[in-house]
Amino acid sequence: MRFSLRRASIRASALGAALTQIACAGGVPFAPAVGPPVAVLIRQVSGPAGVTAVVDTIPAPLPGTAPALTVAGIPAVINGGSSPVTVSSTGPITRVFLAVNGYSGHWRVTLPAGVTTQDLVLTMADTLPGSTTRFIWSAEIGGQISPVTLQNIRTVRVGTGDVQVSVAWTGASDVDLWAVSPANDTIFFANKTGTSGGRLDLDSNPGCSLDNTNNENIVWARGAAPRGQYRVIVKYFSACTATRSDYVVTAQVRGQSPRIYSGSFVGAAGSANPPVNALTFTY
Repeated sequence: MRFSLRRASIRASALGAALTQIACAGGVPFAPAVGPPVAVLIRQVSGPAGVTAVVDTIPAPLPGTAPALTVAGIPAVINGGSSPVTVSSTGPITRVFLAVNGYSGHWRVTLPAGVTTQDLVLTMADTLPGSTTRFIWSAEIGGQISPVTLQNIRTVRVGTGDVQVSVAWTGASDVDLWAVSPANDTIFFANKTGTSGGRLDLDSNPGCSLDNTNNENIVWARGAAPRGQYRVIVKYFSACTATRSDYVVTAQVRGQSPRIYSGSFVGAAGSANPPVNALTFTY
């Protein structure tokens, strides 16, 4: 997996809509001891080489007195998609803890060395409920546990099936998702329903009409996906007002582990940012 995410480039107004960050001095349980396991909601946490993530079934450490953790991401997430997140602090971060309100256990992410900034990708289950999902973050910073940071993410429900491909990105820009099926038909914004049964059911920021969703999704319903090779392409239609857009492409294929590809568009759309062949896979 190529990993080249940088600090999120969301405008201040969009970032304010995306995140609610609250530092608590202590006395706040990090995660409930009972409830569905967090892994049924967040299927995978990934990062650059050296980053490891495992699920702990016990509650995460209680908040402490380490420096606060800052979490930056995009305003919305889709079921079955991925969300790029940047965590940062003024001190060296060695471990990150992620729980979800109403779910038991937590993800424990170990970093290869103490860093002040780390990019991560959260890959969601296709059963992610609608409305708002609250992520509860903390970290081990300089040998102490930080206060918690609460991140409220708007959940947008999309179609899922045998094959689901999606893209999520930072920045006030228009990124387009294209998919080519084994039948060689191409699904994209001008051909939202393909002859192979695939359809684009979420198109975000079209023509710079910004909706702050920053996700697109193409799906082949259960029992409708043709067998063979699929290609997923990402195109930078317009930078709109963004100077940089970091993106994550996800492919969820029935019976297989999620596939992820990440990259960045920098500057204006056009020859400097050609289309990217992000993923190729077989169903």
